[in-house]
Amino acid sequence: MRSRKGFASSPNPLAGVVVIGGLVYLVVLGWAMSHVSYDVWGALIAAPVIGALAIPFVRYAFRGEPTVVVRIALLGLLAKLGGTLARYWVAVDAYGGAADSTNYHLMGKLIAGDVRDGRVNIWRIVPHTQGTRFIDELTGFIYAFAGSSKLAGFLWFAALGYAGVVLSVKAACVAVPGLLKRRYALACFLMPSIVFWPSGIGKEAWMSLCLGAVAMGAARLFCGGHLGRVLLWFLLGAGGAAMVRPHMAAIWLGAVVLALMWAV
Repeated sequence: MRSRKGFASSPNPLAGVVVIGGLVYLVVLGWAMSHVSYDVWGALIAAPVIGALAIPFVRYAFRGEPTVVVRIALLGLLAKLGGTLARYWVAVDAYGGAADSTNYHLMGKLIAGDVRDGRVNIWRIVPHTQGTRFIDELTGFIYAFAGSSKLAGFLWFAALGYAGVVLSVKAACVAVPGLLKRRYALACFLMPSIVFWPSGIGKEAWMSLCLGAVAMGAARLFCGGHLGRVLLWFLLGAGGAAMVRPHMAAIWLGAVVLALMWAV
């Protein structure tokens, strides 16, 4: 009679780590909900969601690129988390709340509250006003769906800034033959100023995202990409930047024109 011992599957250590990690997460979340404010523990809800969105985005963006670039990008995601926590501490504790992010947070809470109470239709808070008000509306738009935890808001804006870096690195990989991709990715994803500053509620994260979109448009333009896609990247990047800093959008597009003239 054949022994069934050979059919027994060996235990998977990774599965055990995932289960233990999940239990620890639930314990920490339960403790935090009872002992700290929602402005802080709300980040424990946002962080896994952002990670679940960011990791596939990175893998999709760098498909066809060396594996080391993907690994550096994921390392940059962890660094971004650290930079966000540092940015939050500086804004809330070191500055005592006397930062632009505090005003954006408060206005975002008011806007999101109006939506949840039914006083304002969700379509009316789609960001559409130029200047500082645009960031108020963007914060309120995010809060309407993701909740109005302040630290979570920092994480969501940091994710926007991180996406901009991903697009910028991808654009360089596409447009620059012979690029030292590993070094360039390390410089972009781990540079302290990039890790720290576009990691809070404010203009920096949004402008970083828009710059990445413009860089992608330029890369596709120089590599003979489809004109419709090129224009879409420019529209998203320069149009988004113009809502906050029109002169920066003009500078970026001017740089693309000069580069195109040089290439010709």
